[in-house]
Amino acid sequence: MSREDAFIRQIHVRVNGTPLDAELMNDLYQVQVESSLHLPAMCTLMLHDANAKLANSNQIPLGGSLDVGVSDEQGKGEKALFSGEIISIEPEFGEGMVVNLGVRALNRLYRLQRSQRTVAYQSVTDSDIAQQVAQRCGLSAVVQPTSTVHVHVMQDGISDYHLLRQRAERIGYGVWVSGEELHFEPLADNPAPVATLEWGQQLREFHPEISLAQQVSEVLVKGWDPLNKQPVVGSSTSSQAQPAIGETNSPEQTATELFGYASDMVTGADALNQQEADALAQARMDAIAQQHVRAEGSCYGNAAIQAGAVVQLSALGDRYSGQYRVSSARHYWDTTRDYITDFVVQGGAAETLAEWVQSQLQPTIQRPGVAIAIVTNNQDPDGCGRVKLRYPWLDNTLESNWAPLASLGAGKQRGWYALPEVNDQVLVVFEQGDIARPIVVGGMWSQVDPPPLANDEAISNGKVTRRAIVSRSGHRLVFDEEQPASATFISAGGHRIVLDDDVGTMTLETSGGQQVLLDDNSRTIKVSGTGKVEVDASADLALSAGGNINIEANGTVTVKGALIQLN
Repeated sequence: MSREDAFIRQIHVRVNGTPLDAELMNDLYQVQVESSLHLPAMCTLMLHDANAKLANSNQIPLGGSLDVGVSDEQGKGEKALFSGEIISIEPEFGEGMVVNLGVRALNRLYRLQRSQRTVAYQSVTDSDIAQQVAQRCGLSAVVQPTSTVHVHVMQDGISDYHLLRQRAERIGYGVWVSGEELHFEPLADNPAPVATLEWGQQLREFHPEISLAQQVSEVLVKGWDPLNKQPVVGSSTSSQAQPAIGETNSPEQTATELFGYASDMVTGADALNQQEADALAQARMDAIAQQHVRAEGSCYGNAAIQAGAVVQLSALGDRYSGQYRVSSARHYWDTTRDYITDFVVQGGAAETLAEWVQSQLQPTIQRPGVAIAIVTNNQDPDGCGRVKLRYPWLDNTLESNWAPLASLGAGKQRGWYALPEVNDQVLVVFEQGDIARPIVVGGMWSQVDPPPLANDEAISNGKVTRRAIVSRSGHRLVFDEEQPASATFISAGGHRIVLDDDVGTMTLETSGGQQVLLDDNSRTIKVSGTGKVEVDASADLALSAGGNINIEANGTVTVKGALIQLN
């Protein structure tokens, strides 16, 4: 048996559940599998393809499932190395009529990246969101439950993967797929090692680095709770995620002892309560601590070593022997050398340019600037004068979190109180750019909902001559700027109060023509009506004048009292 045949039998390839036939397995000359905490795992197969027969067939179809396993040289004890779906077929037509065929597949994490969605999650935990994402992507969920219930989380036109990564980074979780299982679990937890590697035996090479460059004594997260009108400060002074090796002190303790106190601060964080702030601080502290020990290693092939797995290393001395969590792994097999596994330890930090770009593409669900929204609900259960909104430019069916109003003079039981109506068009801003925290800054008119005054009523020669405050039912407070300058209140029923500075009068008039006129110029007060005028007092009524009193009637004058005195 040739050396090449022996190596080929260590690799098992199945397409749509069916093993590749012996002819194709003989043509297979290279297999590479890469996994990362930042990207979907990728498998690349390279095959000799005489006359491009395979490239022009459908034996390895796009979209088909691809499973790769490894076993010992006798083909026993097969272990899964990769499970995913074929996404590209890449023939190479070279000189000398040589054709090679590349086949690439991604694990099912890529399903979370395929579509950008807009979804509003109401009263959910982060683990609830992960469960929903797994279900709609056709995956089973392996999720460690979280306890914080979020009133509202908006998936703002981003992929499910970006959403889960954003939620995971807030609480120190990781997101990865194994087979057809979506994992949403804490990175701080150290599960049982999947492999024990002894230097000089299974472990070929190992290059660790211990660094204090980024270590701090404390992480502070500062936010604001607008509902209770108070600051929120979370903190962490102890990391929970670092390799279990021979270091006697934690990285934050060592850095503090050597260099003194230093802090990392996150300000403007969207932490609305103490629990969220503390979770953010702990996740940040753990992410920093994971940069304390970075390493690269290489061992003889072991399919269990994947991104997120823990390996036990030995024979490296007391300081470096111990458990390390793998950030990325690369499995390489070809017909010319042994099957090798390379791995990197660096916490959640990006290793390659592709991983860094991918991490930068993860939005934090930010919307700078202002946006237009439509009011859907103004019945704030907490009585804080808030409304709910929908964003027609994003998704016309989703409803926002409760949005406060930026109102003139707002304070304790004071200020301009004018809630917008349902279906009103309003202008909103997002606190710290977070679409889950909208603030209504004002209403907007349109052709459908025009302003209460027409142009010819309010503007003359380019100047605004009339301003008004008008209620839905038609109550009006009108300010006339030009002669005669006046301020007028008109009720929906037509009753009015007119303050006229030009002629010096104040007029109170009903829609039926009953009127009280106070005139500074003539120094008169006139009460007039189209019917009966009554003056009624529950106690004394006194009439006095510095001049004459005239009483005149076209009919009978009646004066009646228990006692009438004339002087």
